[in-house]
Amino acid sequence: MKKSLLITLITAAMAMSANAQQEGGAAGAGGAGAGLGGLGAAGIAGGVIAAAVVGSVIASNDTNTTPEVPGPGPVDPDPECSAGDDLVDGICYNVTNTLTTTVTNGVTTTITVPVTTTYLPTVPQ
Repeated sequence: MKKSLLITLITAAMAMSANAQQEGGAAGAGGAGAGLGGLGAAGIAGGVIAAAVVGSVIASNDTNTTPEVPGPGPVDPDPECSAGDDLVDGICYNVTNTLTTTVTNGVTTTITVPVTTTYLPTVPQ
């Protein structure tokens, strides 16, 4: 786009300099300001500028490109916990019952203490 605009400006400057030469007294074919078939230098310069503008618009036209449509992305595999552990809200829970036995004055006491561990699940590759 920038190159097309630059070419248009250069072409316009060349056409204006040709017009200035014509008005300055450089008589061409037929003398006294006659161009092609009675068309003056100003008309030729205007046509050149118009052609340059149309050419730059056509050159910078991007309507033939098709936009890329994203396809389905990679499917994330489900996270996994160790066997028997529960997966809740992305965290693995493991509950283990620990038996604690104490003997005091000949009396044996057994207490079951639940111990909960949490860890992040593994994601298969």
